Amino acid sequence: MVTHKIKRHLAFLWLLSILLFVACEKDGNDPVPGPGPGCDTCGNPPPNGGQNESKVVAQLSTGHVHSLVLRGDTVWGTGYNVQGQLGAATPDRTKEPVSTLYGMKAISARYTHSLFLKVDNSLWGSGNNGHGEMGDGTTTDRLTPVKVMDDVKRFEAGFYRSFIIKTDQTLWATGNLDHSGLISSNDVKTPVEIEDSVLSVSSGTNHTLLLRTDSTLWVWGGNAFGELGDGTFENRTKPVKIMDHVKTMAAGFRCSYVVKADNTLWACGINQYGKLGDGSTTDKSAFVKIMDDVKMAAAGTEHVLFLKTDGTVWACGWNNYGQLGDGTRTDRPTPVKVMEGIRLIAAGSHRSLIVKEDNTVWGCGSGANGEFGIGITNFELSFKKMLLP
Repeated sequence: MVTHKIKRHLAFLWLLSILLFVACEKDGNDPVPGPGPGCDTCGNPPPNGGQNESKVVAQLSTGHVHSLVLRGDTVWGTGYNVQGQLGAATPDRTKEPVSTLYGMKAISARYTHSLFLKVDNSLWGSGNNGHGEMGDGTTTDRLTPVKVMDDVKRFEAGFYRSFIIKTDQTLWATGNLDHSGLISSNDVKTPVEIEDSVLSVSSGTNHTLLLRTDSTLWVWGGNAFGELGDGTFENRTKPVKIMDHVKTMAAGFRCSYVVKADNTLWACGINQYGKLGDGSTTDKSAFVKIMDDVKMAAAGTEHVLFLKTDGTVWACGWNNYGQLGDGTRTDRPTPVKVMEGIRLIAAGSHRSLIVKEDNTVWGCGSGANGEFGIGITNFELSFKKMLLP
């Protein structure tokens, strides 16, 4: 008899907990589901893409558990979408790419939020906003894009932060700016101007690389593993100049990669699993030369991809999920050739994406949330073709 009473009591508590959960889900703290005012191209585009949809893939970007493809003016997303990082409120997850936005000309995904640049140079964002990544004055997650600012030229979604370069070459930032030292608060909910004469920016876990219009590289932030490349392990609260004649760069997890004007690749920072590509696992506090004839680098969490000028892709670092795409799970401290005939590359937490010359998109590594868009959730040791329509 006592046992039955206890069971009834537990059942009552279970039902009460469900009712309380539902009530909490419907309070005023829910993410705003609708697009921001004036976003006439936000929301699902026509099934066959946007007004200027084409088969030419202009850009790839991949976050922690989601991936974006910009084809023509249309954004296609695949993977995890509970916080709206694909640019649309539904579905929560998808194993195949869905068209989410149109009228766009650039994208950037990192960790749990995404940024989108419209053809009118206005910047929009969706996904996790817990640190003010959207720059909309709140910390409310956004299931569909809200406007960040106008007159934007380039931008970068970082780890809980966003960097924006306006058409006048000024650099602005919003979100968690810990270790930056450039403003008085760690979390910023609206964009603040921090530098000028900026050509591009790349945001690592807690450090930042800045390329000025004169092709000089400047760095600041955390430097515990030498990721700033200044020959020390001291944090920098203000930008310091590191080198001249820089063309492109990529900041990863406690590491940095730079391609100079002569197409040589240089790297520094933490070298766990050999992800710097110098054949060792020793951290480097100053940039060391890795290889020649490199067009660009894409840094994941513990691995990196290099696109060479001949269209071949090389990879090194951690390979537990097959993210190097060489058909194995063997770590590589020296870059190995994995593909050829490639136009674009992108590296996420534990995955890699590439675009072939025929504009097909391929992925490998961890696809546990459908990040490859191949119709299944799986780990892939070699590149598989994304199911773009």
